[in-house]
Amino acid sequence: MNPPALAFGALFLLQAVLFVGLAYGRKRLDVAAAQGLWRLLGLSFMGYSLVYPALGPLLGLEYPRMPTFGVPCPTVILTVGFLLTANLRVARWIAVTPLLWSTKGGSAAFLLGIRAGLVLALSGVALLARVVASFTHSGEDLSRGRDPSASQLHDEEQEA
Repeated sequence: MNPPALAFGALFLLQAVLFVGLAYGRKRLDVAAAQGLWRLLGLSFMGYSLVYPALGPLLGLEYPRMPTFGVPCPTVILTVGFLLTANLRVARWIAVTPLLWSTKGGSAAFLLGIRAGLVLALSGVALLARVVASFTHSGEDLSRGRDPSASQLHDEEQEA
């Protein structure tokens, strides 16, 4: 182990605690809040993370060089997918660990030629865009803790 690995291990454990807090705490992370492109991207990343282990052999990698599920990269891609479908205004800070790992792991994918891992870098860019977008919405949506697209959908359903 090296110091960055220990630091990331601690960050991943902290993120797990934060997720538990959001599952059982007063503020909840609405995982069905996002609509449209964010939801589509999130579901796509989730699906990709589940087939990620099978891509190694298809792309010419052999064990132990091929990534498997449970290692950080596919797990972070799954987490990013989950966060893209959620209401991040409730918990923007929970995106810190996946953003940091997508930078580190994405650069390693480039350097080591692990093509399946390149999506990790892409997922980080998408998550960063989602976090930035979560800062640009109206105060009314922020006070409700709702995604504006979900709020708009709810308003349209009430009008119908």
